[in-house]
Formats: sequence, structure tokens, C-alpha cells
Amino acid sequence: MSPALPTDPVREAVERLRAEGELLGGLRRAWEEETGAACPLVAAELRRVHFKPFTRARLVVRGVLAPAEPGGPPRQQFFALQVYPLVEAARRRRRSYLARSQPAPCHGPPAFVVPAWHAAGFSLPNGPLLRNLAKFLDAGRTRTWLEKKGQPELAARYHPDAIELVRYVPRKRALLRLPGGDGVGGAYFKLFTQAEYRTAARNAVAILRAGEVAPLGFTAPAILARGKKKRALALAELPGTRLTESFAAGPPELLAAAGAAVAGLHRSMAWTRARWSPGRELEAVAVAANDLIQALPGQAEAVRRLVARLGATFALAEGFQPAPIHANLFGDQILAGAAGIGIVDWDDLCLGDPAFDVGRTAAHFLFAVSGRGPAERERLAAFLAGHAERAGESPPEPRLAWHIAAALLLRAKISALRPLAPGWPEQVERSLAMAHAVLDRPAESWRAMFSA
Repeated sequence: MSPALPTDPVREAVERLRAEGELLGGLRRAWEEETGAACPLVAAELRRVHFKPFTRARLVVRGVLAPAEPGGPPRQQFFALQVYPLVEAARRRRRSYLARSQPAPCHGPPAFVVPAWHAAGFSLPNGPLLRNLAKFLDAGRTRTWLEKKGQPELAARYHPDAIELVRYVPRKRALLRLPGGDGVGGAYFKLFTQAEYRTAARNAVAILRAGEVAPLGFTAPAILARGKKKRALALAELPGTRLTESFAAGPPELLAAAGAAVAGLHRSMAWTRARWSPGRELEAVAVAANDLIQALPGQAEAVRRLVARLGATFALAEGFQPAPIHANLFGDQILAGAAGIGIVDWDDLCLGDPAFDVGRTAAHFLFAVSGRGPAERERLAAFLAGHAERAGESPPEPRLAWHIAAALLLRAKISALRPLAPGWPEQVERSLAMAHAVLDRPAESWRAMFSA
């Protein structure tokens, strides 16, 4: 039985627009009210949800438009929606944007309001976005840039209706994907603020150079192009499937290979200026805990008790030997293919505790598996054994247990609450219970999650 939820107009609006036909119908009505013209949208797909209780939700929607001419190809238009507790906040957001901004070319109305969702909508590249996202949604300018960077084949394939908007964080970052085909690999375009670009570019170079010094045991994305003015990295798409898809049914040997690959990073000579500390992890836990308590008051006691236990045992997370770590590792960042293991997304590369990477990945495994029996236990044991064999040692069990428990609380926010995933209240409750179980039996850490 699902727990009773507090009345949250933001969450309720997101749930409403997920009803069948509601997303397309709402966008079509808003389009026609704003422009006074017939709307050519024929399909709409919700691509991403970023929900914060009682405050706002950010959504990315891909719209498909009818061909401009009979027999022509369909067109696409991405929309950014910002959902607020009150519709007047959405109306103010639209008015403010139109008063201060010169609308950029797009297929739809630059800014609009959907009253039923308390949402302000923007037809990208309009809206509160990175300036360079507008440039990359302009295919002509991007082709010119790629040609100057010595990527004529990539430039020739860059078309506005082929691009996928994978991630969009207003004013901070965006991720675009150009799919491959006909024997040609795909590419990702990562867009940043100026400060974040410098760090991301250094890290992308650092991990590749580390692989030139000594074998890493995994592949990192090749840099196809980079530009300080564009604040962008174009990276080759690595082949393979996400390790997350192997958590529930993959062979243990694959999990062992992934663990060994992660240990290869920890033993590498990757150079980075950034430093990680367990204090930052505990701060992130506190922020996530506040969101979970607001969204699920019935879990407040379990959340507060977990945060208190992590704080009381914080010394377990200290005293490590710094090594290069990924610092944002989980199953989706590890790819398994015919050529071996690949690891992506090196923006947060830093020196820190290898147990942090291992604990985050183990926590994602525990969160993702549907069953908790001998088969799952064998897979996770294989991942940890693969890491220990390549690293030459295992992280101390109490410290690993601390990181697993902290990461389980964070995973409850990131993978359940933030996207409002189906069954998210039960996922949060289960994740908190697992975190407490790990701390109850730290000498056995992850083993406490599985039946004999």
C-alpha cells in the first residue's frame, strides 16, 4: 500500500501531465493560445524530470512536428517546462523572459504558459539556458565549428532534427547526442559554463593521458573537438550497454571485469587538481534528506535517524589514502561492450577515497535489483572481488558500509524522488531500510542485503 503523500501542487502537476494524451494536448492548446495559429505538433515525449518538493520541477520534452511540406521529413522541437506551485509564478516567468529577451528562432512560441500545470514553457533555444546551447541548436554554426576543428564527417551529419537533447540544466550545463549509423560512431556534445568547462576539459585530457602512460583496463571517450569560446566538448560515443542493465541478469564475469576497470582508475596516474572529501558527501546527504522529508513525512524518522548515524560514525569515512577517483560513478557511467569496459563522464575526476566510487556503484546495484537473493549477491560479490583483485586490497568493510549507506540515501533522491519514478515512495522506503541494514551489520556491509 502506497503511503499517504502531502498535498504538493508541483508534484501533482507533474503527475497530471503524465496522464495519457495530457502532455501533447496541453502543449497544443498553449501553442494555439499563444500564437493564434494551428499547432503542428503530432507527438510529445517527456524526456527528463527534475523535481524539488513544493518548489519547482524542470522538465524537458521532445515534440515531433508535422513535415513542413507534404512528403517531407518530420521535424523536432525541444521544450523546457518549469512547473511552479502557483500558476501566477509561471505567468510572471513568461512575462519577465519576454520583456528582457529577444526571442531566438524556433518552431514554436518562444514562451508560453500551461495554466493546468502551473508551468512556464519555452521552445528551445529560448528560455533560461546556456548561451552556447542556442549556438549548438543552430546546425549551420555547429557544422562550421566542427569543420574548423577537423571533423568534416561529423559536421556533415550534424542536423537539427537528428540531435537528441539528453540533459538540460538551465544556465549550467547541457548534453546533446548525435547518434551514429552506417558504421559511423555517435558523438556527445557537452556544454558548460566557463568555469565548469575548464575543469571538464582538463579532466577529459587527464584520463586519456593516464591511459597513454599505462593501461587503464578501460576505455575513456576520445575528444573529437573542444573550444574555450564555445565552452564545449565533443566526445566520441563509446560502444556497449550500461552496466545497470546487467545488474539483474548479467554474468558475474562481466561485473568482475567492471570492478577491475574501476580499480584500474584508482591505480592510475591520472592527474587532477580537484580534491574530494567525505565532508562534501555528508553535506550532500543532509540536502537530500531535507527533500526526502518534505516529500515523504512518513519517512522523516528513518531519514533523520540515518543522517544522525552517518554523522556519529563519520570517522569511518576518514583516514583514506587519496587516489584518482571518478566521484560520480554508478551503473550508467560504466559501459560493457565487445571490446571491453568503457567509463564515461569525467567531469568530477579528482583525488579522493576509492571506497567512495565502490560504495556508490554498490549502492546503485542494491537500489536497482528487483530481487535480493543468491544470484544478485553473486553478481555484486563479483564486482567487489574484481575491484579488490586489481587494486590489491579491498576497502575496509566499515568504511565501505558507510559509503554504501550514504549513497543509498542519495540514490533515493536521485533515482526515485527527483524523476518521480513510478513507485517512488516505495523505492525511497526500501532504500532507507537497506541503508540502515548496512549500518546495523557493518562487518558484513553489502552482504546484509541478501538472503542466504
